[in-house]
Amino acid sequence: MLDEISHRIEGYAFLLDGSDRVIATTQKGVEPGEAFSQIVRDFPSFERVDQLLKSMNAPYRKNTNVQKSFVLEEDPFIGSKSFGIVYRNSSTNWKLGMVVPYESAFEQGRALLEKLAVISLLITFFIILFGYVVIRRLVIRPVRKIVKHLEKEEGKKIEKLTPVPLKQEGEIGVLVKVLNKRTEMLKESYLELDRFHTEARETLEEILFTMGTIGEIRSEETSNHVRRVAGYSELLAHYYGLPPKECTLVKEASPLHDIGKAALPDAVIRKSGRFTEAERRLMNDHTRLGYEMLMHSERPLFKAAAIIAYEHHERYDGKGYPRGLQGSDIHIYGRITALADVFDALGSDREYKKAWRDDEIWAYFREQSGKQFDPELVELFFNHLDAFLKIRDTYRDEPSRKDDDLKDF
Repeated sequence: MLDEISHRIEGYAFLLDGSDRVIATTQKGVEPGEAFSQIVRDFPSFERVDQLLKSMNAPYRKNTNVQKSFVLEEDPFIGSKSFGIVYRNSSTNWKLGMVVPYESAFEQGRALLEKLAVISLLITFFIILFGYVVIRRLVIRPVRKIVKHLEKEEGKKIEKLTPVPLKQEGEIGVLVKVLNKRTEMLKESYLELDRFHTEARETLEEILFTMGTIGEIRSEETSNHVRRVAGYSELLAHYYGLPPKECTLVKEASPLHDIGKAALPDAVIRKSGRFTEAERRLMNDHTRLGYEMLMHSERPLFKAAAIIAYEHHERYDGKGYPRGLQGSDIHIYGRITALADVFDALGSDREYKKAWRDDEIWAYFREQSGKQFDPELVELFFNHLDAFLKIRDTYRDEPSRKDDDLKDF
């Protein structure tokens, strides 16, 4: 048996009794009964092994086989460094030992460790690869889709936003649901705010039109005059190139152009015949009165309305009133409303006169370009004439008894 073991391990084997004397060995020159400690001087006795085990909190038990490994720097039989293992049978106290060349023993162990290392690396690689695939599928890809969708939605109006088109489970699915819910809540809030803003804007326009009509009613002007003037003024501001906010500002402020007439006495405002010189001066004073009514507000709307009330009877050639301003010294708001106001006055029926024919109006505007009106605005008017006529047709009304604006020419 020992010969077969020795052949397999490429070393030698031995069997000792309880006193560490040789019972049998594969090494020649060793007699049975010889003390093993005399043969292998570096090998510790089993009493020392017991002490070592006890010191390591592993007390000896009778029915437990004890294994001890050792290294001999120079084995007397192999002639070089060796590695050995001894097994002790607890029932007989016999010891079976095997010794192999150190390099041979550890070459196999090193090869095994290398194989284990390679296997471990492969396993780690596949675990990482599998983890990446799982993370990519469950996390990275959905997150990229979310980010791509959000980038696509960037810059859209709130009411045009769309939900994230992604069906996903787990935490990403919860994130998508929350994001879509927040988007819907934002859209609903925006639409509600937009409805409120629209209602507030329409209410403000009605208030302004009503305020603007106060002076017109006293002079028996038609009720839709201020609406038409507002529409014409907005168009001119737009074609002139003013920013959208200013176009809206001109539209909302222009209905107040004649608000100063509300402060004039009935004897003047309702006179059916021509004015005396004193009455003419008093009527012309409605521009100053309107300006003083509005000038104290810090609101941009009323500041614009004050300018329009003050300057809508100024002439481009400097012959207007109340200050005789000329050319670009007249604010663009005043120049715009002046043209819009006269166009509506000429084209509207009154009790004492019929509306001018369109060809008469066109001839008058061309003749007054650079005189009463800003020539650039006159050109814009003719370039977009259809748009102005559409507003006139939309807000047609019944004729009134007189046209105070025509008296100002």
